Amino acid sequence: MEPCHVHVRKSGKLAKLWISDIVSVADNIGFSAKEISELLAIAEDNMDIIKEAWNEFFKGKC
Repeated sequence: MEPCHVHVRKSGKLAKLWISDIVSVADNIGFSAKEISELLAIAEDNMDIIKEAWNEFFKGKC
C-alpha cells in the first residue's frame, strides 16, 4: 500500500500530496505554483483530519 496521501482534482488538473510529518507534492499536473502552495497550506492545516480519515478507511497508520 502507498503511504498516506490525498488526491486533488479541479478542472482537469490533478495533484497528489504525501501526508506524513510534513505535506509534500508527489505529483502535479496542471496546478500553478501558487495553487500548489495553497493546496499544501490547506492540507497542512487539516493534517490531523486527513490522517484520521486515512487510518479509519485503510485500517492503517498514516
